[in-house]
Amino acid sequence: MNVVIKNQRDKSTTGEKLRRDALVSDGTLMLLDFSNGGTTFEYNLSKGIYDLARDAAFDLDVETNPVLKSKTVIPDLTAGKGLPGISLGATTVTDYTAGLLIEDVSEYLYLKQPHALLFFWVRIDLSRPNIASSYIAKSQDGGTAGNISIQAPSSVNPYVSVRFADKITAANLNIGSTYAQIGAEFINGTTANKLYVNGVFSANGTTVNGGFLQPTGDKLVALGARGAAGVACPLNLYRIGIEDLDISGRTASEVMRKDWEYCTQTGEYLNKPTKRPFIDVA
Repeated sequence: MNVVIKNQRDKSTTGEKLRRDALVSDGTLMLLDFSNGGTTFEYNLSKGIYDLARDAAFDLDVETNPVLKSKTVIPDLTAGKGLPGISLGATTVTDYTAGLLIEDVSEYLYLKQPHALLFFWVRIDLSRPNIASSYIAKSQDGGTAGNISIQAPSSVNPYVSVRFADKITAANLNIGSTYAQIGAEFINGTTANKLYVNGVFSANGTTVNGGFLQPTGDKLVALGARGAAGVACPLNLYRIGIEDLDISGRTASEVMRKDWEYCTQTGEYLNKPTKRPFIDVA
């Protein structure tokens, strides 16, 4: 009997690389989309979480190995297939024993200092119990907010604050009650980051100098609510990716536009079955 083991890094019959998401490119370091069946099995976080960019990342010696660790409960995804900001048991912002933990990415950014883009989709839920100023994404390093920081700074206003390479990219950005696509572009150590909102450039960040910091501890990036013990984050996180633009050869504007059109089923993806469920429901 012959046994055939499928190579997960196969190419198609035309020689093109097979990708698990339209946004994955040769420079994609990670991409999680909880509404994509390739990230979760049957949309159940307890059955494993998979990085849609793992093949591209592997080629860059990055293995993200996402794993969800909770000291409380394994949450259900929201109706729009998002990771809710309920407490997973982290007792402080710097407690990395709980959360959806991502390896290698922060170390890669520190060593390479690449021209890079962080992009993600969120909604605010101010009705969630026990909410307070807290994070939905935080890297493990010694920075004020760190290499990767996505924060809900208020429990009463629909604000999001973002740092990338420990530079302030957005502070108290009002995203209202609907979904928001947000991007933070790191260019170099002496140029302010660029902020993108809903597919287009929005503003320059307020910090000029800086770069990716050396990770500490287990060098993780943690997704999920992070704050004081028992605190929930008012953010739902639906989709998050990081791309090395030096490797991909794409511009941040190009990636943000393509991601926007893919998730909203517009432009290039008009009349194609790409619309993500979080566009219509939270």
